[in-house]
Formats: sequence, C-alpha cells, structure tokens
Amino acid sequence: MTDEEVKVSVIVPVYNTEEYLPTCLDSIVGQTLREIQIICVDDGSTDASLDILNSYASRDRRVLVLRQRNQFAGMARNLGMDYAVGKYLVFWDSDDFFDPTALEKMYLRSEEDHADICVCGGSRCYESEGFEVETDAFLFPQRVPRQLPFNRFTNADRLLSFTTVMIWNKIYRRSFIQEHSLRFKPARNANDVYFSAAALCLADRITVVPEHLVTYRVGRANSLVATLDKNPLAPFEAWTAFYNDYHELPGFPARSYANKVMGVIRHSFRNVSNWDSYAACFSYLREGGLVGLAIEEREEGYYVDWIDEFLAHLTRDSAHDFLAYLSFSGYRALERETARKNRDRLESRRAREREIAAVKGSCAYRIGRVLTAPVRVAKRLVRTKAS
Repeated sequence: MTDEEVKVSVIVPVYNTEEYLPTCLDSIVGQTLREIQIICVDDGSTDASLDILNSYASRDRRVLVLRQRNQFAGMARNLGMDYAVGKYLVFWDSDDFFDPTALEKMYLRSEEDHADICVCGGSRCYESEGFEVETDAFLFPQRVPRQLPFNRFTNADRLLSFTTVMIWNKIYRRSFIQEHSLRFKPARNANDVYFSAAALCLADRITVVPEHLVTYRVGRANSLVATLDKNPLAPFEAWTAFYNDYHELPGFPARSYANKVMGVIRHSFRNVSNWDSYAACFSYLREGGLVGLAIEEREEGYYVDWIDEFLAHLTRDSAHDFLAYLSFSGYRALERETARKNRDRLESRRAREREIAAVKGSCAYRIGRVLTAPVRVAKRLVRTKAS
C-alpha cells in the first residue's frame, strides 16, 4: 500500500496499558476499512506494552511503532502526526476499543459531506462493574442541526456542547489540521482540550455519524481523570489558552464556550479528591481565573439552568461554604448518577435478553434444536438410569 492509498491514519498513544492493549489493537487491525496506517507511539511504558506493539507490527505491515520518553499523550499524538500519511486522522486511546465499521463509516461520511471533522457517538464500559452501555454523552443528537454539515455560524449556541472535547470520537481531514497548524499541548491532563475545541471552531464543515462506534472505559485507576489531583488546574489553563487565541475569531461561539467552561469547572471540582487540589482550584478561579476564562454572571437565560446558582456560590462563598454547597449538590448529582447507572444496567440486560431472544427465534436455532434433540433425550435417559 502506497502513501497515496492510505485513507486514514490511526494514531494511538500508549503508556502502560498492557491489560487492555490487545483488545484495542484487535479492534483496530480488524477494521473493515483496510487502507489504514496504524501509528502506535509508546510513551515510555514500563510494562509489556512495547512488546505487545512490536508483536502486532511483526504480523501487520500497517502497524508502525514509535517510541519516546514519557511526555504524555499529547506529545505522543504530535509525534504520530509527524509520520501520518492518510487523508484523515483519528486519535484513539490504547485502553478503549472500537466497532469494526467505525473507520469505514466515518471515512465515507466525511467524503460524502466533504467534511473537515466527522463526529460519532460512543458507549461506556464500566471497568469495575463489568457492563457496557450506549450513551448520548459523547454525541448529543438533539444538539446536532438537521442540516449537515454545519459550523460555528450555523450551530453557534451548541458548537462546543453537541459533543465532548475528548478526541477519540472524531476523524479529522489531515490537510485541515495542517492548514491551521493544530498541535496538542504537552500536558498530563486536558492535553486534547485546546486541539479539539480549536478544530471545532475553525472547521467549515462538521458532520456526524449518529452511531455508537467507540467504547470508552470508565473507572480505570490510571486514567487521566483519576490523576487530576496531580495537576488540578490543567483544564482551566487549557481553556484559558484556547479563549485567548480564538475569542476574536469571527463567529466565535461565546455563549457555547461559556456554558462549556462552566461545565468543566463543575466537573473539576467533582473529580479532585483532596483538600489541597480543591483549594488550588477555588483560589485559582477566585483570584483571576474566572476573569481569564471570561466567565461572569450574565442575564437570565444565557447559561443553562444550574449555572446561575453555581456561579453565584462560587463567586460569593468562602472556600468552606462553597465546599458545603458542592457536597449538597454533589449528593443530588450522585443520586442522579446512581439512577443513570441503574438505567444503564437495566438497558444492558434488556439488550442481552433481546439478543438471546433473536437467536432463539432464528431459523438456524430452531433447526439446531431439532437436530440435537436425540442427544438431549439420551442425556436425560442416562441421568435417569444413574439416579
């Protein structure tokens, strides 16, 4: 396969994910779109990840393994981009896994709509609880305009909220990324925020595949969310850098940006796990961080429903009083999260039951039951005699 024949370059940063890496790579090499380049960048792993990568590269010529000292996922993605030759780029994580038709469907939709970016939906895999369920959290269908493709002018109020800024449910036209010199930030956390938000704002043509094609693992101990305490200000710094560079862009989606950032602030407070990290976030925001993010109280209706109350407490309460407010609102959120997980479990069980019912209702299953009936009868007779 020549460079010109490569349709998609898949870039995968890898750091100590030996437990999940084979599942991830199997789902990539097994894609129905065959004309792909698979660039795996080992970010200084200390487990068997590199050996696993080399094993796959020895069996599949499409797999290219690169190495760097530990510089985090953003720099690994940048290195991968330097070697990419595909018409499109996709950035997948080494602990996730993917529908076998994901690249084909996103590639074809991108070609059909001449898109700069194509976004798909995803599923959650609850690592500690052992079940998987589809979710709208990564692509909100109700926030996608009917007319595709769209951009910051035609979907201004929802440009940064119709999808997550996580990088792995999007495919990008490589020439678009090169035209705007987009690169990932060299940070442990939130290194994809700037890249993803900037791309969404700069794109002239954004399209979607409203199918759940990516499965994201939730609850991994070494995930970036789980390590937020090591750099709790990273999300705020990333969004501040994005705002500083793009707020003067014609058509900048100011309202969508403000609502998105408030969601990031709430998410950060919910995910830090000690007082020092909490206090660092609180002090940063109160001592100029909110101003740097261009967040201020607005007229009624500018923000989504929960933000006005949240922002009033953040700007007026003491650190201890705000923590008490968060604890109460967090309890309510926990109740909602528990209810959502219960719904997810129920839907997952129902989906399995539907699959079983479909199999049992199939012609092949009924024929199989007929053919194996003598064997089952014989087994029952043997058990009867033995008893």
